Amino acid sequence: MSPMRRILALCALLNATLFAAPCLGDDPTKERAPGDMFDKVVEVLRKGFYDAEFRNSMVPRLADQYRERAHAATTLDAERNVIEQMLGEIPASHLGLLSEAAHEQMMRNLAGEKAPTFGMELARLDNGFFVAGVLEGGPAELAGVKRGDRLVRIDEDDPADSPRLDWRTDDAALPDPPMHALLAKEGDSISLQLERRKGEPLQIDVAAADYSAFEAARQSAEVVTVNGHSVAYIHFWYVHSRGMDKLLERLIQKEFKDCEALVLDLRGRGGAAQMVTSVLRVLAGRNSRWRKPIVALIDNQTRSAKEMLAYELKTRNLGVLVGQTTAGALLPATFAKVGGDSVLMYPAFSLGKHSEAIEGKGVAPDIEIESPLPFSGGADPIRDAGMRKALELAVERARILQPVM
Repeated sequence: MSPMRRILALCALLNATLFAAPCLGDDPTKERAPGDMFDKVVEVLRKGFYDAEFRNSMVPRLADQYRERAHAATTLDAERNVIEQMLGEIPASHLGLLSEAAHEQMMRNLAGEKAPTFGMELARLDNGFFVAGVLEGGPAELAGVKRGDRLVRIDEDDPADSPRLDWRTDDAALPDPPMHALLAKEGDSISLQLERRKGEPLQIDVAAADYSAFEAARQSAEVVTVNGHSVAYIHFWYVHSRGMDKLLERLIQKEFKDCEALVLDLRGRGGAAQMVTSVLRVLAGRNSRWRKPIVALIDNQTRSAKEMLAYELKTRNLGVLVGQTTAGALLPATFAKVGGDSVLMYPAFSLGKHSEAIEGKGVAPDIEIESPLPFSGGADPIRDAGMRKALELAVERARILQPVM
C-alpha cells in the first residue's frame, strides 16, 4: 500500500472514531449518587483505553487511589475535579472531561456548522484569564476584543465564578493551560471588563451571533502585497470534516491565483484527519494548481489532524514550519457521555507510525518564534515571522524564474 493510501485509511478510521459517542449517561429513572460519574469514567477507560497494558494494570490502581475522594464529593464540580486529577496521571492526549455544550460545539465546528457564539476562547494562566483566540469576523473581533486582553469581569462576575464560563476543554495530562469557551445562546449579550494594558480598564459589549470556525477561515483569507510581491494567507481553526479542501482549492484558483507564496495558519486545536489527505492533494497532488512556496504556522495548541498535516508538510519538504513545537497530541479522540452533563474524551487506539512520531513529542518548527499571550494587544509574532519568510521565498522564487538576458 502506498504512503498516501496508508494515510487515507488511517484518516478514515480516525474520522469515524472522532464522531463516535457511546452513551453511558445518567439513567433518568435513577437519582444520581456521588461517585456515579467517576465510576462511569473508570468503566469507559477499563473497556476502551487504547493501551491494553495500561488499561489492565494502571487504570484499576488509579481508580482505587481516587475512588474514595470521588464518592465523598458533595458537588458535581468537586467530583469533576477529582476525575480531572486522576486523568492527569494518565500519559495520553485527548483525555479529559468536557461539558456536553463544549462537545456539541466541537462537533459543530468540525462540521462547519454555525451556532450561537461570542467568537472567543480564554486561557487560564496564573495571573488570570486571557483572550487566547478570537475568530476572524466573529462577534468578539467585531466588538474590538483582541488576543492578549485580560478578562477582569464578565457582566458583574469574576470570570472564575461566571455562569458564562464553560468548563476547561484542554487535555488533562498535557502541560497546556486550561482553555475555556464562553457559553452563548441566541440573543445573548455580555459586558466584558478587560485590560489591554495593566491597570487600564476597557469595557466592551459583545452580542452572540450564529457563526462558525469555518466562516472565520473564509473571513481570514487575504492577499498581502509587499514591494510588489503578493502572499496569500488563510487561518484554519480546525481541520474541518468537510469543505476545507474545496475552500482552499477555490481560493487557489481565484483570489490566490496570482500570489507567489501561501501562509497556511494551523494554530489552535485539531480536527478530522481524513481531510489531511484531501488538503495535501490540493497543495501538492498530481493535479494541484499550487506549485509555489508554502509556509505553515504552528503553535503549542496545534494538535491532532493539524499535527499530521504539519508533519507531512515537513517530512515531504512541501513547506516551512514557523512558530512553536506542536502539542504532541496524536491519539484519536473518542467520546462517551458519563452523566452529569459531562462527556469523557479519551483515546481508543493509536495511529501507528504517526502517533509514534508525534504523540508526546510534537512537531518542531523550522523557524522557532515565541508568542507571549498576556497583554499582547493583538500582536502576532508568529504570523509576522511567517509572512516575512513567505515573502523571502517569493522573492527567491521570482529571482530563479527571472529570464536570463
